[in-house]
Order: sequence, then C-alpha cells, then structure tokens
Amino acid sequence: MLARRASASKREQVIDQLLASPEFVDFWTLKFGDLLAINSKKLGDDGARAYHTWFRQQIADNVPLDRVVRELLTAQGDPAHYGPANFHKFTTDPRDMGEFVSRALLGTRVACARCHNHPFDRWTIDDYYHFAAYFARTGFENQRLIQRTFGEVLHPKTGKEMRPQPLGGRKELMERSGDRRVALADWLAAPENPLFARAIANRVWKELMGRGLVEPVDDLRPTNPPSNPELLDALAAAFVQQGYDLRKLIRAIASSRTYQFASQVNEINRHDDRFFSHAYLKPLTAQVLADAIVQATGAPDEFAGYAPGTRAVTLIDPQVPSYTLDVFGRLPTDHEL
Repeated sequence: MLARRASASKREQVIDQLLASPEFVDFWTLKFGDLLAINSKKLGDDGARAYHTWFRQQIADNVPLDRVVRELLTAQGDPAHYGPANFHKFTTDPRDMGEFVSRALLGTRVACARCHNHPFDRWTIDDYYHFAAYFARTGFENQRLIQRTFGEVLHPKTGKEMRPQPLGGRKELMERSGDRRVALADWLAAPENPLFARAIANRVWKELMGRGLVEPVDDLRPTNPPSNPELLDALAAAFVQQGYDLRKLIRAIASSRTYQFASQVNEINRHDDRFFSHAYLKPLTAQVLADAIVQATGAPDEFAGYAPGTRAVTLIDPQVPSYTLDVFGRLPTDHEL
C-alpha cells in the first residue's frame, strides 16, 4: 500500500485499518484510563486490573460510549471482580464525586460552586449540591459498592436536604428502582443533553489535533467559548446521531481536510495557535515514545510484575516503576484526557 500513490481512497483504507487494529484498542484504553483514573494507587491491584480489563473490552467491542457511561454511573458490586464499580472508588464524598463526574464526563468545572456561586459560569451553590445528591446514597459495605436507602447532601448555608437535580435542571428527575444514579445516567447520555457529547467530541479532537476546540478540555462554559463553535456543535451532533460511536467520531476527524494540513506555516498563519489553519506539532505520549524506541532498537523495556515484551501502552497501572517513562514525562495519575 505504501508503494501506491497517495489518494483519498488510500487514506480511507489506512484509517479503517488503524481503527480495526489491536493497537487502537490499546491506545484508547490508555487515554480513557487516564480520564477515568484507572490506577492501583486509588483502586488496588485487583480493582485496577478488573477496571482496565472491562474498559479495554468495551473499546474492543466498540460499545457506544453512552452505554459505557451508563454502566459506570449505575454500577454495583465487588470492584475486584466488576470493573465499573471502581468508577465510584474515586471518592466516597458525594461532593467530590459530583465534581469528578462533571469534569470527566461533562467537561464542566463546578468546584467553585461548593462554597459560592461560580464567578465565571452559571452554576450556583444550589446546582452544586443538587448534583452531588445523586451520589449521597452510594457507598461500600464489605468491600462491595451498594446503594443505600438513606443519605442526603445538606446545603452548607441553610442546612436543607438537597434533592438530586441535573446540572442546569430545575426539577428532580424521577428515581427508578430506588437508585438515583439511574435517573442521572438517563439525563447525562440523553441525545438532547449537549454536555456529554460536546465534552467527548472536544477531548477526541484535542487528542488528534493537538489542541481542543475548547481549552482546557474540562472547562466548557459560555465565558470560555470554542474557537469554532459551529464545528464543535456539528461534531457533537454527529456523535449523537451515529450512536455515540468512538470510531466513527475519530474517522470523521481523521478524514477531514483540517486533519490533512501540513505543519509548515506561512506569513498568514504562522501565529495561529487555535484556529487549525495548519497542523500543530505535538509530542508523543511517554508510553508511545517508549514503545517506538523499543520497536526501532529491538531492545525491550522491562516492567516489574509484567511479562517480558509487555508494551508500555498496555500497562494496567500507569504508575508502574519505570525510569524510561519518568524521563519521557508520563502524565500524573490525576491527568485527564
């Protein structure tokens, strides 16, 4: 294929081959693992392994991301054996969990509203504690994630029990099956909710293009508009219409004229750092760079607890001791995609 002249059809074939490859699964498991905090420091070895194995299978099977998120939000069971339950081991404080979910899945920072109305966004203290209330009854007993029949979040100023409401909502969503999180999952992944689709589209765009349409990627708000609002809206709408299919979203971006731009600049666009008039140079991640050097030299890295020949992108625990990855600048455990 490399010997053939470049063409649009050849490019499409290469894109499809890469999307179908096991390396695609490895890489995007790594990237979403950063976002979802899959690491043994927070989860323990068994939990991290169960979580990583489950999530990798979702990517391999191309499970729609709305279904993946629904299973994460409504998980119950033993985290050592049921991967999605580890999503709730990030914290046992419903306020922290609300912040984690809003940043990771909605690209929205609500932390400022814990103490006062957000100075740069529309979120109020009431919004913050209504959202946190979805996780007030989530907890662990005998190392199992469960839903209790009691537990509320209190407003810090009035002491009032806060009923669960989605961000931007003005009424409580009906609870079904006694689990508040089911209503949250219904709202979060609903086609008419723009927050989730826009957040994922922006994160994937940044990974492929080197910069998000909104920066930082977890700070989508009216006072921090996209560099191209119409493009972000179109990507989010297509993502929903195509069933929250990660591969189709990536294919659309990789097939675009914008993605094909060269990195060379001219007098007109040499100062552009946000409108994608040329390709932005971006470094390889530490794991990808380490694997590339191994492939080029034939000298494999060794990682404690892993079989010889294990590639860095497939490591379950991103913080496994490794001088190579440290030197290449691997990301901290709390980094997000």
